[in-house]
Amino acid sequence: MPALASIGRIKAVIEVDNVKAENIIIYVVPDDAKSVDLIIGRAWLDLDHIAYAKIGKRVHIGYREDELFRNFPIDEKVNRVCLKRLEADQFE
Repeated sequence: MPALASIGRIKAVIEVDNVKAENIIIYVVPDDAKSVDLIIGRAWLDLDHIAYAKIGKRVHIGYREDELFRNFPIDEKVNRVCLKRLEADQFE
């Protein structure tokens, strides 16, 4: 993937799913550089006050202090494991 040159940068407050982070540096690129308007990266997600989890195809974001994921419902299909007892002679 070729490198992309920034045409400028600004500092701003970014809010995603009602979770705010201040003084985030945003690099501005030409309109035709990417097909999306904004890419949120690790610099924002790894801030101390932010918690996130990817479950299935969705990323859930919240404040770390809210313990958002303590009782988070998991609705993904779980592979069940069936254990079968071995006979004594199979241990050897």
